[in-house]
Amino acid sequence: AGDIGDLGVFVPTIQFGYGGVGGVIHGKNMYIEDEQRLYIESAKVTAMTVIDLMSHPDKVKRVVESFKPAMTKEEYFKYLNQ
Repeated sequence: AGDIGDLGVFVPTIQFGYGGVGGVIHGKNMYIEDEQRLYIESAKVTAMTVIDLMSHPDKVKRVVESFKPAMTKEEYFKYLNQ
């Protein structure tokens, strides 16, 4: 978990959503519903994504080079302080 949305304003990012939990995400009633799905399948998805990215550096380079930040740091801080 983290502030990936904040980072994604400035650089290309990937955000994963994983299953295997119940209750309200980050809530007091959040609980593990399916260990296989949460731990094993999530790790496989992450590992395979890393393999895909490392296997296609030309595509990664294209994404990085074509990325246009949503706003400048100054605009971002102004937005945060509204």
